[in-house]
Amino acid sequence: MRLPHFDYSQDAIYFVTFCTKNREQFFGNISNQIMAISDIGTIVENNWPTISKHRNNVILHDFVVMPNHFHGIIEIRNEINSMDVARNVPTTNRYSFISPKSGSLSAIIRAFKSSCSKEIHQAFPEITFDWQPRFYEHIVRDDEDLNRIKEYIANNVIDWDTDEFFL
Repeated sequence: MRLPHFDYSQDAIYFVTFCTKNREQFFGNISNQIMAISDIGTIVENNWPTISKHRNNVILHDFVVMPNHFHGIIEIRNEINSMDVARNVPTTNRYSFISPKSGSLSAIIRAFKSSCSKEIHQAFPEITFDWQPRFYEHIVRDDEDLNRIKEYIANNVIDWDTDEFFL
């Protein structure tokens, strides 16, 4: 759950985690502490860096694609001339009153997940792929917190059998 009075479009570094629906292992498998990424996982892996190409006020840091979830560090820096570049995903609909604030962390993650889903469904129409509807976020507090998260991301594959998302 988001902090009720925090503006998630303001300058900050965020650690995000989002899962596949029902934690299905669409993104690959881990064996002997090595991630064998699937074609669907490769789509997710390749789409993550494009966020900063479409939103020049976003800086991406460490990330990892796991069998059924994704961890990443994303920084919003509004002092950079921010301009969203149009993507081939819908940005308005009849539910726009409940849509996340433009430029917010939720809007960025929504666009990323939508872009990945569109590409996955086009490449693999026979597969029923979907994301969990929400995502976990943590506002990085300081360098010590950031370094702890980076270490967690770096060791996530190695520690897969003890991961909370391991099935």
